[in-house]
Amino acid sequence: MAIGLGTLGIAGPLMVSALYVNPHVGQLFTLKAFVIVIVGGMGSFGGVLIGALLVGIAESIAASWLTASVAAAVPFALLILVMLLRPEGLVPAGGSR
Repeated sequence: MAIGLGTLGIAGPLMVSALYVNPHVGQLFTLKAFVIVIVGGMGSFGGVLIGALLVGIAESIAASWLTASVAAAVPFALLILVMLLRPEGLVPAGGSR
């Protein structure tokens, strides 16, 4: 936990130069984290890693082929697709099987 907090302490001041500081600056990151956890599977650390890779790759491909506004919606389309096909996430928690 200390490593994560230290990384956050370093990343915060570095991101201020790239983003405008306002009360809503963390909203996009919180939404993406929510999408990643739901896609990967709640309670599954490995699932969250897989979900993060999947969302990142989908966003990268969409950003190179589509407009920015459509590419921003791709993670949410992926979330809807996973919820329709596998409501427990890609890798469910160990106790849910």
